[in-house]
Amino acid sequence: MFLLFYKVTLHASALLFIPIFLIQIVLTTGVSLFLAAANLLYRDIQYLTGLIMLAWFYASPIVYPLSLVPVKYVWAYKLNPMVGLTEAYRSVLFGYPLETSILLWSTIVSVLIFCFGFWFFKKVERVFADVV
Repeated sequence: MFLLFYKVTLHASALLFIPIFLIQIVLTTGVSLFLAAANLLYRDIQYLTGLIMLAWFYASPIVYPLSLVPVKYVWAYKLNPMVGLTEAYRSVLFGYPLETSILLWSTIVSVLIFCFGFWFFKKVERVFADVV
């Protein structure tokens, strides 16, 4: 709605928004499955979750561009899967060149986190009724 209101034109690359969003859903689902199962076993996880998510928010280039990160730390910074997703969103919506290597890294990490979260959830699932 804001794009229409401010008469912003989208590039053809904006169609890549949907696959990037699907990668983000895979990442979010994996983290959610892990945290849901861990919270059931360890009740203190609910208090740590907000703190961890806030730290992850500031560790991702959401409110600042990746160019503000010192060059010698960019390699470590790009290990965060949200960095690739955020930069990919900016690239496809604003017509910047898409850095496929960092998006590929984010995809691989997202799938691994999903697989681990799903595995952990299924492993702990059999004791859910006992704990509740």
